[in-house]
Amino acid sequence: MFEQNGVRIISEAKFTNKDGEKEISVSDVYDSLSVNGFMMDYTMYGVYADVGRSALLDMEIQEDGLEEYDIANVSDITEASILLEIEDENYNTIAEPKVKIEFGQ
Repeated sequence: MFEQNGVRIISEAKFTNKDGEKEISVSDVYDSLSVNGFMMDYTMYGVYADVGRSALLDMEIQEDGLEEYDIANVSDITEASILLEIEDENYNTIAEPKVKIEFGQ
């Protein structure tokens, strides 16, 4: 985790399409992010990965949502979870994993 000059980095979400046969896309299931058990407003854009390639998911959590639940510093975050949607190149859903990240104190 990192916090300096208004920049906050919580975690890195990387996925790899190493065993697939076609391009896949990964995006969020709408309104599924929780931080410390509280639902949060956020912005996230889906990404694509060809076979054998990796991609990073980029998410921005709205600061006012954090403030509403007294999360003032990165060190106040103990866990975050989000439901992702993985689709094939024909936009068929092939998986919807829930990703949970726990942070040590």
